Amino acid sequence: DLQQAIASDPHNTLALYKYALGLYGMSYYGRSPNLFSYFHSTSDQYKYYKSKERDQLPGVFQEYYGLYTAEKYFNLAASAAKAATLKAKCTLGAAKCWQKRCARKGENDYEDLNYVTYSLTNPYFKILRTQYSESEFTKALYNTCSYYRDYVKKN
Repeated sequence: DLQQAIASDPHNTLALYKYALGLYGMSYYGRSPNLFSYFHSTSDQYKYYKSKERDQLPGVFQEYYGLYTAEKYFNLAASAAKAATLKAKCTLGAAKCWQKRCARKGENDYEDLNYVTYSLTNPYFKILRTQYSESEFTKALYNTCSYYRDYVKKN
């Protein structure tokens, strides 16, 4: 069990990374959200945007949408990792978690431009660009992630 592996060795990079991936995978944005919630709507009012209403949800739902613990474990894995490629993968995982907490400007403000503008301020993109830009993973990321590519072009 990953939690036991982490408890016995808090610097177990692979266990930290796999745990973070598991948390992300079970979130609203992952590939297995039905492990947490039987109903998964594509028009869910709590997705992507952090709001007062979302902040009032029980903690498990805040994790489901906000990915706070997944981000923490991606950061722990990045700190424990030795290889630049794995550090970059962990940093991208943290970036994806951070991105899901865009503040809503108004009650009915779900504009894509607000989300894009927020995404271009992602602090993890700066880390990817300044510390891991030479890794093959980050070079490939430039061609597959439009948010990261736009960040690089802007900065």
